[in-house]
Amino acid sequence: IHPTSVPERVIKNDFVDMVCVGEGEYPMLELANSMEKGSLDYSIKNIWFKNNGSVIQNEIRPLVEDLDSLPMPDKELYYSASPHFAQCYYIMTSRGCNHACSYCCHSYLKKIYKNKGKYLRRRSVENVIAELSLSQKKYSFTTVRFHDDDLLVHDMDWLEEFAHRYADEIRLPFTCFVHPGTVIEQKARLLKFAGCHDVEIGVQSISEKTRVEILGRNVSHKQLVEAIRILKEWDLKIITDNILGIPSQNIDEIIDLLKFYNDHRVMKIYCFGFRHYPKTDIIEYSRNALSLTESDIENLEDG
Repeated sequence: IHPTSVPERVIKNDFVDMVCVGEGEYPMLELANSMEKGSLDYSIKNIWFKNNGSVIQNEIRPLVEDLDSLPMPDKELYYSASPHFAQCYYIMTSRGCNHACSYCCHSYLKKIYKNKGKYLRRRSVENVIAELSLSQKKYSFTTVRFHDDDLLVHDMDWLEEFAHRYADEIRLPFTCFVHPGTVIEQKARLLKFAGCHDVEIGVQSISEKTRVEILGRNVSHKQLVEAIRILKEWDLKIITDNILGIPSQNIDEIIDLLKFYNDHRVMKIYCFGFRHYPKTDIIEYSRNALSLTESDIENLEDG
């Protein structure tokens, strides 16, 4: 994400000749074909090039909307070099996100991809099961981890088909990320039926005011409590994500967080230290509320 967020700073490094901004499948393919021919094509969209002391900044191409059109990922390099990868298979069934939380890269990516196609895209169930089935034959993994920002963003028809085919054909426990706003009884039931063991859900801040006004997460306290209740009802183990050190956060909010987990017990509580990431929306908030300086922002952009 860093080269996509601040390509103008990354390409200044002496050891960097090119930067790929945004999705890279087709830009990298075109770049490889160009290099194979022995004559570098400096017009490849999404790629920034150094050329005779100047930088060529090519425009962003439209998003790949038909994810099924992409070939199956070849992960042999990783599994052959690091066999421990084979214990758990990582996969995504979608790209993009329904949300644009102020601290997250999606708040920036949605801007650079404005008018460049549908941002949230989904693979078909057939395509997802095909990848898992193919990989099962090659590697002896025992669990699956879905790395979608929110696996429950899929509609009920997709989830119904997925749950039944996964349970019939893959038959392995899996974990996934979910958003509190998409947790409903029917979807939790399908996760459990398919073989889901645990879900990771973003709380981030226990203060509804902080969530909505600073983090850009339109999640009410009632939604949060209801999501946890539903997941527990279907015997899905819960892992929560929490951010500490959010701008304007005080000790009272931390104490409220402790009280919340005393009342709503979960399997694991993850706490992450807040960081400003380049070009995310929260930087503007901190510029005004915390007097974040241009020098501070430049240091962020330098990584």
